[in-house]
Amino acid sequence: MERETVVRAAIELLDEVGLDGLSLRRLATRLGIQAPTLYWYFKSKQELLDQMAIAVMEPPETREAPDPGAPWDEWLSWMARGMRAAVLAHRDGALLAARARPTEQQWDALEFIVSALVASGFSADDAMRGIGALTNYVLGTALEEQQAGADEAAVAGRIDPARWPTLAAAVTRDTDHEQRFEHGLRMLLAGMRATRTSEAPARS
Repeated sequence: MERETVVRAAIELLDEVGLDGLSLRRLATRLGIQAPTLYWYFKSKQELLDQMAIAVMEPPETREAPDPGAPWDEWLSWMARGMRAAVLAHRDGALLAARARPTEQQWDALEFIVSALVASGFSADDAMRGIGALTNYVLGTALEEQQAGADEAAVAGRIDPARWPTLAAAVTRDTDHEQRFEHGLRMLLAGMRATRTSEAPARS
């Protein structure tokens, strides 16, 4: 049995029982093995969760990517939407990704993204901060969406418009998760533009 087989089975179990219900014992039962056998494949449950997060966050890409020469903000928008769709495709996907530890597999991608932003006129520090803010925003909004459900409507219903008229009006209008995400994404990218240098570094 390959590690990928274990990861796929774990993701299937995640979709059924959620992250809190995902145990090594349950996973072993699904695979027809004893729980200790899983440690031949992963040193710990956290290592398994890390690999699950990578698999969830990097599904086969079916969307058309921007042109290689497209502006940096088009690429970041495309990446953010893809990340959001990936974690929302699985139960507790955002929570899984948020709890995962960085791995060398992800550092390769991060090196490429940061280098591209530096070539587009950002300092390395601002590029890293921007990517961090973007990732936190995507996972935070996805986590909110996955955990909201009926509770969101209940909370909105408790806001008395006579006492909090501006808040009540804003909450009533702001009910579409995708529209809310897109608006926040535009605001975040606008903030990144404000930190960008006026000219991209000259190529040697």
